[in-house]
Amino acid sequence: MGETGQEELLRFVDELRRLRQIAGGPSLNMLVAAAQGRQPLARSTLSDKLNAKSLPDWDFVVAYVGACVAHAERTGVRLPAEATDLARWDAAHWRLLRAADAARPGERLGAAARVELGRAAEAERTGSPTPRHRPAGEWVVPRQLPAAAPPTRKPRCAS
Repeated sequence: MGETGQEELLRFVDELRRLRQIAGGPSLNMLVAAAQGRQPLARSTLSDKLNAKSLPDWDFVVAYVGACVAHAERTGVRLPAEATDLARWDAAHWRLLRAADAARPGERLGAAARVELGRAAEAERTGSPTPRHRPAGEWVVPRQLPAAAPPTRKPRCAS
């Protein structure tokens, strides 16, 4: 990725890490657990994205923000509204994609950005609604944890 693209990726990843810190600094395993019942997050994916080894796609960003919000709510941490504002994350993500798209054609991160930009363009061209293109104010951030798992019963031994 070109210098500007790499700088933008590092800036975006720093913002993801900042959100995690102000949400109480959950471990990667805690974020995986907080994301259950939503868009699932894998620990390896979290590690790759938070270490700028791969480009965060939009579904990841939404799941990550949701997991941070869920963890913060579960632990009683109050997050500033701008930290969880998906419209703000969307604008930053578009900047990242455009900067990565400007990368040399053979680079992996630039190719990933072009794929995501292509998907967005196709959705816009066909008029199919995507969560990314909702008007401001229609963003939904889940505010509840999934239901508890039912208790397991041990089989009784016949006497």
